Amino acid sequence: MAGLAVLVMSGSVAAQQTVFAHAEIGMTSLHENNVPVDESSEAQVSSDVDEDVWYGRFAAQVPMRKGAAEFGWEAGAGLGWTSPDVAYAVRVDGGTTARIAVKSDLVIFQTFMGLYGALNFGPHVRLSASAGPAFVYGSQSSDPVEQTYTINGQPVTVKVGGNDTDAAVVGYAHANLHVEVSKGVWVGAGAGMMSGDLDFSNTIGEIPLDRTVFSLSFGAPMDI
Repeated sequence: MAGLAVLVMSGSVAAQQTVFAHAEIGMTSLHENNVPVDESSEAQVSSDVDEDVWYGRFAAQVPMRKGAAEFGWEAGAGLGWTSPDVAYAVRVDGGTTARIAVKSDLVIFQTFMGLYGALNFGPHVRLSASAGPAFVYGSQSSDPVEQTYTINGQPVTVKVGGNDTDAAVVGYAHANLHVEVSKGVWVGAGAGMMSGDLDFSNTIGEIPLDRTVFSLSFGAPMDI
């Protein structure tokens, strides 16, 4: 019976896995000018978006090989949010007829899974990089605004703002440098970016995701 207990205990210890988990908070800038929104009518509408985007991210790295050179797989999720001022330009025959400004909310969620590699410079410094596919979902909303203009003697109604969503499968890449500042507590910095874009064609147009996000990172090894 004692032997069985030892076997059970040794089996549970062998099954235990240590992962490196880290949470990040960062920021990037979103500057997009003259983004086409509506070119289907006689009045062409484009948008200007200029705002900083806050971004939070959590990832867990599971090693398949440990040592000074380490590699494995990574999974996690992230959330970006901002409330940009969107300026719409309404153009007729190539000239700007009016500008309409609205307050907007933009939220971008992502979940990702990829491979990572890490270099451990002794027991207290860790440099890692990861890449893989990500699923991204975005939601944009603002109060709708409606204006009517006279073009060639005919009234043309222009509608801007409102709500729109989009989703895409994109690629991501991320890198982190962590230093252990106390037993089991790691602090560092990171940088990452995604490929692809989200198309809010009914509101602010196409927003590219290839912006570099710089972040502060807090990590800790965890047994699972």
